[in-house]
Amino acid sequence: MTLDGNLMEHKGDVRLGRLRVVEWISIVPAIAICTACAERFTVPVAALSRAMAQANLQYQFDRHKCKRGDAS
Repeated sequence: MTLDGNLMEHKGDVRLGRLRVVEWISIVPAIAICTACAERFTVPVAALSRAMAQANLQYQFDRHKCKRGDAS
C-alpha cells in the first residue's frame, strides 16, 4: 500500500476506483472515499498512528463493493 498525495492504492489492484483521503487529523488520515462510488470510510478512534489509520482505511476499501459507476 502506498500513500501518494491524497490517494492510497494497492499495487496490482484492478479496481476502477481509488481510495482518496478527504480529511486529516494532523498527519493521520481520518476519512477517505472511493473515487468510483463515493463510499465513505472512517478511521476508528483507536487507530492513533498514521500507519494504523492507513491500514484500516485500506482494509475497509478492499472489502467494499462499489454501488455506483462514477463518483465525479
